[in-house]
Amino acid sequence: MADLLGEDTIVALATPPGAGAIAMVRVSGPRAVQLVDGAFTGRRSLQELPSHLMAHGWLRGVHGSSAEVTIDEVMVVVHRAPHSYTGEDLVEITCHGSPLIVRQILQLFCARGARLAEPGEFTRRAFLHGRLDLAQAEAVCDLVQARTERARRASMAQLEGQLSQRIAQLQERLVDARALLELDIDFSDEDVPSWDRQLLARTLEEVGGELRALLRTFQQGRFLREGARVVLLGRTNVGKSSLLNALVESDRAIVSELPGTTRDTLEGLVDIGGFPVTVVDTAGFGVAGSEIEKEGLRRTEREVEKADVVILLLDGSEPLQAEDRRLLEVYVPGRGRTVIPAVNKIDLPRAWSPAELGAGRVVELSAKRRLGLEQLREAVVQALIGDGFAGAGDVVLTNARHWEALRQAEEAVRRAGASLAQGLSAEFIVVDLREASEALGRVVGGVSDEDILASIFARFCIGK
Repeated sequence: MADLLGEDTIVALATPPGAGAIAMVRVSGPRAVQLVDGAFTGRRSLQELPSHLMAHGWLRGVHGSSAEVTIDEVMVVVHRAPHSYTGEDLVEITCHGSPLIVRQILQLFCARGARLAEPGEFTRRAFLHGRLDLAQAEAVCDLVQARTERARRASMAQLEGQLSQRIAQLQERLVDARALLELDIDFSDEDVPSWDRQLLARTLEEVGGELRALLRTFQQGRFLREGARVVLLGRTNVGKSSLLNALVESDRAIVSELPGTTRDTLEGLVDIGGFPVTVVDTAGFGVAGSEIEKEGLRRTEREVEKADVVILLLDGSEPLQAEDRRLLEVYVPGRGRTVIPAVNKIDLPRAWSPAELGAGRVVELSAKRRLGLEQLREAVVQALIGDGFAGAGDVVLTNARHWEALRQAEEAVRRAGASLAQGLSAEFIVVDLREASEALGRVVGGVSDEDILASIFARFCIGK
């Protein structure tokens, strides 16, 4: 992929603007050390400085039409190729975090011949230089954007290469199988080792089983990476807004004894069992009078369609009403949606028993008194991941691109197994095994198309 590597030197702010008292500016490329050294004054030249050693000094440059001025006092580390994040010469400058100072440093280096980095360009160069495979490179972006500890751990596992190692092991088994088959094809008239159909069948079943185990983790991994959407549903005045406030631990929604307070959807982000969950409070179902109320109900229905989990909230202190029963009839479990029936206001005298619902597990809670919330969170996690992560060890598939490649690999392996069972010759089986290997290769970096790489790295932040 050398043709995708530029020879230019790039510069970017590696910390969010205004993030704190200090900031870091990174410069990477074949002229990085020389470029920074020309503006740096310290006890020794950066070009003489050993790799990975920190130097103290000042950055000087021309500001406007004035003479040369000192821009900032800085600490500088030189990372020499290939032992750097990008695999090329990389200089990191720690400066004061003033936006004015940062802007002047970036302008200084651009004036000296660097250009501003594009989003994800540092990590892209790391991939193109072989420092990271593509799955690891994508994990960098996921790690930066992780919103919960469980999401961070999943991203870190991929960055450490756990998914890549699993892919490499599967690749090795497929390559070994292909080698025997292709040897038989190419030298069928000579004395070469024959391949064992039973052994190959066992290999294909084991490889297919591992691929299926990885594929089963994708929905759970998608929730870690993208978050889940939980919608609070119920008639008016059952306590949906109070429950939203209790879950996000803030007064996100207005709470009133008057029915119909919520006429639009409100959202709050919360960590539930390690998953980033957007909890959506919706307008209560009831008799829609005004056009505003009707639009609120239309929006509620749209939110339910988008939901990963619906919490159907009922008021345990009042008899079930016609609207409650209609919602139970339409949204009870088993109708294509993951629905958690929940009875609110258990701190008040009971008007009916949850056993009347006949809906399996029912969560009982008091949003106002913060009772039963842990049981509700457990029910949400159970709805998202079932009995736990699905049999792939510590590796969780979080990326739709990876899922599609593994799906294609699993289908190819399954076709190869079917051909083997039908007694077809090696030529037919090899075609499918080659397709499976190519699909696996796309996960870790068998990609050289510029447009594909651009789409992958476009969602990175600048400086990574």
